[in-house]
Amino acid sequence: MAFEEQFCQCVVRNAACVLAGIKPAALFNFIPRRPQECAACSCERLCDAQVRRQAAQHALEFTRTYGPRGLRCDVLMVGRGRALMLVSRSQELASLVGQADVAAFLQQAGFDVAGPRQLVRSLRIKMAGFERRREAASGATSARIENTQADAASASMLPSRPCACIDDEPPAFPHEVGVLLGYPLADVLAFIAHDGRDELVCGVWKAYIDPEGAQACWQAMRECRSQALARYRTGATLSELIA
Repeated sequence: MAFEEQFCQCVVRNAACVLAGIKPAALFNFIPRRPQECAACSCERLCDAQVRRQAAQHALEFTRTYGPRGLRCDVLMVGRGRALMLVSRSQELASLVGQADVAAFLQQAGFDVAGPRQLVRSLRIKMAGFERRREAASGATSARIENTQADAASASMLPSRPCACIDDEPPAFPHEVGVLLGYPLADVLAFIAHDGRDELVCGVWKAYIDPEGAQACWQAMRECRSQALARYRTGATLSELIA
């Protein structure tokens, strides 16, 4: 399958509700695979440089084509053979930060709320920071494990002692991004306050305040996605799926 087709399928599968106008943004991984007819080696996965090139090309083309209709695509981060991408509706993001409580929450969390472009740039910075902290934590954990294994050879010569535990805090994911994805602010605040536990129902997001309303919203999203995929598989273009 050609890269363009892979990207279009990924957008329909993950951002159908954004195309339809019932969600402000969608965050997803694009993992391009080498088309079989172009394979010069047995490995179908692309290196990060190739992924970055493919993701940037498709994001730019998407924004050029559908920007006049209020849609854009941004590459937030590339690594481990995948690109983290955001498809969004600029007007809906602008409306979000036009709400005083949402703007205050995002600003307190370190987002620039001057406009949609600034929001996306802030999100890119936050995701990059999260990834750096996660890699650093992973590297530190690996080093401690290696040191523990290296010490095992001389353990019989040492007095008995309890095993040291790894008690570092895991890097915090920027959960405030949920607001940009259309999750209710009250649920995002509750998720953070409850450390992701004690929700009433769990679906597209964890709902704490209005479970019936959340479930109705999730059902509408599932139907939207299902209908978009069905239309796309029978020949509809991305342009035809945009509301």
